[in-house]
Amino acid sequence: MGILVLSNSRGKDIPYSRWLSDLNEEIYFLCSADYDLQNLDYHYKKGFLPYENNEDLIIEAEKLLKNKKINRIIAKAECDLIRGGLLRDKFNVPGQTYDQASAFRNKFKMKSILFSKNIPIAEFCLIDKMESAIEFAEIYGFPLIVKPVDASGSFGTIKINSMEELKNISELNLVNKLLEIFVDGEMYHIDGVVINNEVRFIYPSKYITSCLAYQENQSLKSQLLEFDNPLRDRLIDFTKKVLIAMPTPEHSTFHAEVFHTPDDQLVLCEIASRTGGGRVRKTLNLAFDLDIDEHWIKAQCNIFYPSAYVFPNKPNILIGWILITPRSAILKKFAEGSLPDWVLEYRHVGKEGTSYKNANKSTDCVATFIVKGCSEKEIQERLHYVDKWFSDNTVWE
Repeated sequence: MGILVLSNSRGKDIPYSRWLSDLNEEIYFLCSADYDLQNLDYHYKKGFLPYENNEDLIIEAEKLLKNKKINRIIAKAECDLIRGGLLRDKFNVPGQTYDQASAFRNKFKMKSILFSKNIPIAEFCLIDKMESAIEFAEIYGFPLIVKPVDASGSFGTIKINSMEELKNISELNLVNKLLEIFVDGEMYHIDGVVINNEVRFIYPSKYITSCLAYQENQSLKSQLLEFDNPLRDRLIDFTKKVLIAMPTPEHSTFHAEVFHTPDDQLVLCEIASRTGGGRVRKTLNLAFDLDIDEHWIKAQCNIFYPSAYVFPNKPNILIGWILITPRSAILKKFAEGSLPDWVLEYRHVGKEGTSYKNANKSTDCVATFIVKGCSEKEIQERLHYVDKWFSDNTVWE
């Protein structure tokens, strides 16, 4: 039998061959063209450019599914969830279906499901014309948030503060968008893995900066909560209720974003049936000695840890991360020099000599840092330190 893998460029650090070696099955690997195909140890491999929304990739996948004995499809990236579900449905391959994937991927479907299950969410509507947006605004007031129904990383999200701002937005930029009331509160993200319909690992983190901070040229920062933080258990319980309300796949990672309001309420922003972006996976790996993608991918291929295996519930170390947002300039030289030993990662994502524009989503970055500390306060201070160090020592032109 064989396994079909769909992998965009952000999946380059996933060692499918090693993780699935015990199966002794052929891996058919369809990926972004920027992979080094010669150094990939797979039975079949082919790159595509562009990778997203490429009909040739679907044609190639269907040809393989028709002609090869493939019994699993691995599609872990946000852009692959829908087409992975469609391929499974069409060729009767087990795993996340199209209906399951679209319930998580389409924010209107997601919020409609959660509203029907009494999960606290912001009031929302799907805009079909400017008049419907104005009517919604007259009922709920401002500020409002407008966002695409199927984007990630806060791409295309706009905060609208007045009727004048709303009316100044082109109707073409509103139709088929989700409009919802602005929720005042701090944002948390809760990440984990479901195996055999059971949440086996889950842990919350806090966004220190808003997911819309990139619109003000600020970097995205996040930190794990301390184990005794009083919100930890509440966020975990809340997210488990959301997962029960949603058509969650039998095996899946998840990334939920939840507001904690000034009046001490928890309100869901959204949830994804895939691993969080930024440095979420790496942070969990460092803090818990656990790779949620490994558990997810193995479970989809019927490779399970012994039933006695206990997933960790307390971090070994407290960690935070930052994505350094690009400037509208040429990156001439990265910051160099010695850094404290509590800096666990300083990673160049961009390239020197490249001209950048301001970020258009929260995960756009030219560099990343991961730091450790003894408390949430210390993590915040250290993230501020590396943010300033990078800004002071990087040359832009």
